[in-house]
Amino acid sequence: MDRQTIFAAVVTVAVVNGVFSPMVGLAYALAPIWLPEFLPVSQGVLLYLSSLIVATATLLVAGVPAAFYERLVDRRLESKMPTLVWLGAAVTLSLPALDRLSQL
Repeated sequence: MDRQTIFAAVVTVAVVNGVFSPMVGLAYALAPIWLPEFLPVSQGVLLYLSSLIVATATLLVAGVPAAFYERLVDRRLESKMPTLVWLGAAVTLSLPALDRLSQL
């Protein structure tokens, strides 16, 4: 697999986590803190934005171990190992969502 395919898998895992994660409920509950005043307050908008926040947070947090790995271990630009570390971290963060998905 090339790096672009692995990155597509990372994004897919993050989207699945954004939809099925139990953290979506927390982001939904905290909506008065992060929701701008000019957006309409409807349940659909809140669920969509909460899901988007969780998916984006998954991408960002899962990228931290990959960045550490790339900085400390493997500094070659053509290496795909940091992207695999990113995928592994994203899957690890998505385990509760994957468990919830498997129960459907």
